[in-house]
Amino acid sequence: MALFIFFTLFTLFTLVYTRLPMKSSRIFTIPTVLLLAACASSPSGPLSAPLQDRLRNPLVAERYWSEMAEHMADFTRMNDAIMKDPTQAAVIEAERTRALERVTQARTLIKEGLSGSWQAVALTEDVNGVALLRDHMLYISSAFETRPNPSVYMYLTRMVDPRNGAFPDETSLNLGQLQSAFGEQEYAIPEARQSEEFFTAVLYDTRLRRLMGFAQLGK
Repeated sequence: MALFIFFTLFTLFTLVYTRLPMKSSRIFTIPTVLLLAACASSPSGPLSAPLQDRLRNPLVAERYWSEMAEHMADFTRMNDAIMKDPTQAAVIEAERTRALERVTQARTLIKEGLSGSWQAVALTEDVNGVALLRDHMLYISSAFETRPNPSVYMYLTRMVDPRNGAFPDETSLNLGQLQSAFGEQEYAIPEARQSEEFFTAVLYDTRLRRLMGFAQLGK
């Protein structure tokens, strides 16, 4: 979408620029350059979402708040000078307590869903991280990594082990192209399908017709 907007605006400014006299067209030079720079630097992808939106992923929230609580506790463990200030010490303790509460909430959400660790199917592939199926969403953890392939798609299937039959099979649901080979992401499941009917998340390259990895989902 950002790329489409960029080319649309660039085309409009080019048309205006070429139809104005030389002296007038110079007025558009600086705004155009600034516009192009702004468009070129616009973030995109899963990690460009606001932090609060990303924390809706229970796997991300659990890691984020766990590390927050640990970091706040470090100030006390390491006798950091900031703890000599009663006001700052109170802020740190309040944030540590809040983070621990968020950790408990995230772990509860994870337990309510179906989760599993990713595993590769061949030595030429590498898949790490955790998948969580909950409330019509497939969540992928921030530790997720896989090797880039030409045309990778995320699937759900009732097959427990997709290596034991032809894949995709008749129970498979294509959730769309892999958003990124690295890091957290989310995939929506159609309301007509129930999360509980799927047993496994699968990475599959549609061009190579190759199974890359899978995560068996359970309690």
